[in-house]
Amino acid sequence: MEQRLLRRWSEIADRAGRDGLTRDEHARALALTQRLDRALRAAGKARTGTPVLPAHTDWWWRPDAWSRLLLPGGVAAKDSETRFSDDVSVFHDGPGGEVLVRQTRNVSGAAKTDYGLAVDVFRFGGSYLSLVFDIPRTVTAALRKRHVIRLETGIEIERPTEILGRLNIQHGPNTERLVRELPFEDTRQTVDFDLAITRVDTSRVGHMWLDLIFERPHMNGLRIADFVLSRQPRAEL
Repeated sequence: MEQRLLRRWSEIADRAGRDGLTRDEHARALALTQRLDRALRAAGKARTGTPVLPAHTDWWWRPDAWSRLLLPGGVAAKDSETRFSDDVSVFHDGPGGEVLVRQTRNVSGAAKTDYGLAVDVFRFGGSYLSLVFDIPRTVTAALRKRHVIRLETGIEIERPTEILGRLNIQHGPNTERLVRELPFEDTRQTVDFDLAITRVDTSRVGHMWLDLIFERPHMNGLRIADFVLSRQPRAEL
C-alpha cells in the first residue's frame, strides 16, 4: 500500500509541473506534509542531547539548527540579509548568491548533537560575512554584571581564517559590544564574554545577539558541529 501511495504521488508530482494540482490533491498534499514534518521534527529533537556545561551554569541555549531538524534545511543567501531560521540570519555584502548555508548531519561519534551547520562561500567580492544569532530573552532574567557569557563551538574550516565572536547587548538606547577571537588550537573553541568589564545597565537590558564574523571568506567552507551559549556567575573578587 505504501509503494502504491509513493507511486501515486510521484505521478501527481510529474503532472503538477504541467497541469498543477486539483483542489483535492492540494488539500491532501498539505495534510501529508504537515504530518510528515511533525514526525521528522519530533524524531530529530528526541536524538539531540544536553551539552556538557561548566559548573554553576544557570542558563544555556543551543539554536534551532543544532537542536532539531529544520525544513527546509538550506538557503542561498542572495540578499545582504537572509534569515536561515527563527534565530539565525546571514549578513554579507557579496554580490549574487555566493553563500550557501545548510543544516547538516554530524557523523562523528564525538559530536554532542546530531545536527550542525555548514557555510560554503564561493566567489565572494564582498568585505564581510557574518552569522547573527538572536539570543532568547530568557538570558536577561536576573542578568548581573558578575555574569560571564560563554560561547562553545566546534568549527572545522577548509582554509585557515580568522573568526571573531561579538556579543551585542542593547540596554536602553545604548549597545555594548564585546569582541573575542576564536582559538583554533583544538577541535572545539571556547571564548568568554565577561560583563564585569562593560558599562551595561543590567536593569535595562533588552535585546542580545551574537555575531560570528568571518574574515576573508572567499572560496572557503566551514562546518559548525555545535554551538552552545551558557551563563555562569564569575567568582567574587
